Amino acid sequence: MVDIPIRITQKVLIIEDDQDLAKMYKNHLEGVGCQVLHVDDGRKGFETAKAEKPDVILLDLRLPGMYGIDVLKLLKGDPDTKKIVVFVLTNMLYPDERENIKDLGAVDIFIKAETTPGKISDLIKQYFAK
Repeated sequence: MVDIPIRITQKVLIIEDDQDLAKMYKNHLEGVGCQVLHVDDGRKGFETAKAEKPDVILLDLRLPGMYGIDVLKLLKGDPDTKKIVVFVLTNMLYPDERENIKDLGAVDIFIKAETTPGKISDLIKQYFAK
């Protein structure tokens, strides 16, 4: 029997200023069936989320335009975007930030150097399989 990979069809918005990292995640997620949008600025990220209504956002914290935690606060405080699933991807995470970020509504937080696009796509599959 052939193991056929499950494709995911969610719309994903990547808010990330590292172009190479964003491209790597975009290519992988498109390869498993996602529609992927990318912006490299926090303010543009919030505006794009309002306009495009993605199913999932991959959100960096250290962004030009607006800090990622402020983007998360806006997303979760807005009736149009509060139900969007948000995964935070960051290189720097202060000890007190983890709980604060989850309390603000992020599903989970990942250190970029410790995760892969495959791990994120698996988490998206698991989340929407519920």
